[in-house]
Amino acid sequence: DKFQTNHEAIIRYEATLRVEDSEVGALLESDPADEAGGGEAMGRVCWWSAGSWRPGAGRSIITHLGGLRPDVRYTLQGLCAVNSMGPGVPAKTLTFYTLPQTPQIIDVRVKQERVM
Repeated sequence: DKFQTNHEAIIRYEATLRVEDSEVGALLESDPADEAGGGEAMGRVCWWSAGSWRPGAGRSIITHLGGLRPDVRYTLQGLCAVNSMGPGVPAKTLTFYTLPQTPQIIDVRVKQERVM
């Protein structure tokens, strides 16, 4: 709008995080933090304030997404910027997975090349 006195600024970014794995998704059903509410598909609404992103290579941006479980496939849906007019156009769905945890072996005894 050419008569607009203030420029729109990004207030936050938001998206919905969902578990792709049906077995792990069943485990998360008991977690009330994962409920989207209103009968919608299960997911966790995530949001980041405008200053929490940092510029990456080219036109990319980088942020941190914590609290994920190891060796699980996730989708991040509806990632978009939000300003005073509301949410913008969502980006394509991003599918990614977390690395498996390395097992920790405690108190292993080896005698004559045999594990006791």
